[in-house]
Amino acid sequence: MTHKMALIALEKAALTALYNSTGGPRWYAHDGWDGSRHHCGWFGVTCNGDSSVVRVKLNYNDMAG
Repeated sequence: MTHKMALIALEKAALTALYNSTGGPRWYAHDGWDGSRHHCGWFGVTCNGDSSVVRVKLNYNDMAG
């Protein structure tokens, strides 16, 4: 596994942990967070051209935890 692939896997794991620990299935918007899309297409996630997460914006999304 390349360094880039390892970094992307860690970012995706961190996003998944955020989702699971804050009531993700009950969020107002959670498109893609079920793994049906590449993590850069998940609601509120912004990536750069290398598919690295540069911002997560989930304001007023009914997160709990």
